[in-house]
Amino acid sequence: MHTVELDSAEQITAGGRASVLIDMQYGSTGKGLFAAYLAGVSGNRCDVAATNAGPNSGHTTCYADGRKFVTYHFPTFGIVQSESLIFLNAGSIIDPDMFEAEMEELKIRPGRIAIHPRAAVVEARDKVYEKHSDSGTTKLASTQKGVGSALARKVIREATLADDHPLLKKFVRSGYNLADELRHGKRVFIEVPQGLGLSLNDGLSYPHCTSRSINVAQALSDAGVHPSLLYKVVATQRTYPIRVGNLVNENGVEIGNSGPVYPDQQELTWEQLHQKPEYTTVTKRKRRVFTWSEQQYADGVKLLRPDLVFCNFLNYISDCAGATTWLRRMESVERDVLEYNVPKLFGVGPNVEDVLPLPGAYKRMGWM
Repeated sequence: MHTVELDSAEQITAGGRASVLIDMQYGSTGKGLFAAYLAGVSGNRCDVAATNAGPNSGHTTCYADGRKFVTYHFPTFGIVQSESLIFLNAGSIIDPDMFEAEMEELKIRPGRIAIHPRAAVVEARDKVYEKHSDSGTTKLASTQKGVGSALARKVIREATLADDHPLLKKFVRSGYNLADELRHGKRVFIEVPQGLGLSLNDGLSYPHCTSRSINVAQALSDAGVHPSLLYKVVATQRTYPIRVGNLVNENGVEIGNSGPVYPDQQELTWEQLHQKPEYTTVTKRKRRVFTWSEQQYADGVKLLRPDLVFCNFLNYISDCAGATTWLRRMESVERDVLEYNVPKLFGVGPNVEDVLPLPGAYKRMGWM
């Protein structure tokens, strides 16, 4: 495990408390990378790594020595800290085939996994529905992994739940809850997939959003944790936010659009950034990329009130002046909204070792 010394801003676990990792933008900000970094910080012990994840979002972790892994259903913190319990909470939406393959790929011991009995199950019919050319999810350029359909059936009480499924029921722990774990002093870390900008109730634009709310309150609710037991909120963002690529058919005709962005954002091409195109972990579509938005950051700090912000892809900014201007814009927003500045770490590359404090990031970029 990559280990770094503990800084006060990086202390994100505490006995009897739960912390939340959440994306401030549209996803793909490096949550997996940063979760792995935090899990390697000396002192950040985690007894229970929890998530409400599903197969519609993937989180990638890379190390400088070539090690790499991707999670869909499992929290990254629980992969790095291999003695922690992994809890797929009540908000989880599970594709059993992907779950089993992921468990084998990541070599997770079955005894480490606990699933809430009311986690929803993605069935074949959910994926068929979302891939139908006339479905709303097609027009919105959904990932089409069946998550929204499975959740909708759960809401109308027609879903298969984890407790009903022959594979998943083996991992269900009836009566297990985080309230008891916290009461006994355990440390809990909750990872939230996707991003605030895609939130069903908080995001920029309905219906161009995901099927659930992406916020701290929802994360705690899905995990069964009372808000008074919240310890730290860790938020992630990137210099140039992305959205999933639009959906095109076999003839190259656009049949689904992933939606708009904030008024103070402009869509760019990867050529304009002088960067190789990025492709989404789940759909393998080329991502759309945009300029950074002060309005979006203001919404993020207002709704999430982060204790620590990970600012990823600093290496996409071409020079010191541009990076300094971006940082000052962030600090101005924070002072307006919170009346103080939030501690930050910066990502300058694809590996866990590329997460650095500002001086180290500037030095790595050759700016000082």
